[in-house]
Amino acid sequence: MLPSSKFYSINHLVTILGSQFEVVRYFNLLYDPYFQQLLNNDLLNITNWGEADHFFSEHAGFIQGFHKTNNVILGTKAWITLLDVIQSIDNMRFKEIHKGTPYYFSAIFYLKMEKYEDGLEFMDFGLSQDFRIHNRKEVTKAPGWLYLTLYPTGGNDEGQAQILNESLLNFIHLLSKFNILTSIEELRNIITTKILLKSERARRSAWASLISQILEFNQNKQILRIAPLDLENQIKAHLSLVKMSLILETLLKKSAKSKKINSKKPHKNKAFKVYSHPNLALGGLYKCLSIGTKSILPQSKDFNYKILEKSLLKVTLNDVTLGYSIAILIRNNVNHTFQNSSINESLYEKLFITIFNVQIESLRKFY
Repeated sequence: MLPSSKFYSINHLVTILGSQFEVVRYFNLLYDPYFQQLLNNDLLNITNWGEADHFFSEHAGFIQGFHKTNNVILGTKAWITLLDVIQSIDNMRFKEIHKGTPYYFSAIFYLKMEKYEDGLEFMDFGLSQDFRIHNRKEVTKAPGWLYLTLYPTGGNDEGQAQILNESLLNFIHLLSKFNILTSIEELRNIITTKILLKSERARRSAWASLISQILEFNQNKQILRIAPLDLENQIKAHLSLVKMSLILETLLKKSAKSKKINSKKPHKNKAFKVYSHPNLALGGLYKCLSIGTKSILPQSKDFNYKILEKSLLKVTLNDVTLGYSIAILIRNNVNHTFQNSSINESLYEKLFITIFNVQIESLRKFY
């Protein structure tokens, strides 16, 4: 058990719980008025990021006990509840103190539950905290940095390493489809120099979202293979493609060239203009199909997955213009006609990989 602590709340936990870890009693304590007063006293005594880190690390000694019961759901709930209680006690202090530790452990719990979007979001939160207090050299050693640069050494237990390896293998697989980059190291260099070291939250969040979609990619393919007509599976695969399109849009809006223009008019950014050109969606398909007349294709508003699948039979998927067109069609058109068609595993993989191809190409071209 933890030794005597400088924090009132920790000493109270030791006194009440002793060496016996009891899930229900821990949650009851978090909502106990006396315990909340102890938490408030601790908050007032935290004067720097190191003390904040120490405070949360000592609480981790109790919360990580959920690992012993293999209950990651309650472990996640414990961290979120502790943060929620602290914020309710003193919102200003909550904003000020360093919260890298709870964000990191929350991310790990979410990732182990295969809630990849939540996990990567909290990993991004944690890295944001590190950027507030550390220099560049120190930040590159942070767990969040190692995760977002796809280094397997970012995990300090078997479960974390498995998640990291899965994301890395998925990236290598997707990159190999078109040989866009010579190696995973080249991708890391782009992410390090163009996204993470720029300390721009929108870019970093878009990249974290992309990793979460990559982690869900094989999972979505599997459920489409097992139960292809299940509506929930159809919706999940469709939303995955919509999110990939939105990530591409964000990457383009936040490209390097956007700094040279009025930030209130991102559509004037050269990169974004490529993506948002009104004639690009169908125009891209016409270009790739090399068709002399446009009458054989339906109007843009009528596009659905069934029609899109037929169109893709005649195209080369590594055409960048096609990738932009597909992203626009899914975001603006198929999104409204989704109920009129279904998406199968093969089509989902083709569309996902094609949009991914353009995302990476956009990073190379516009950053």
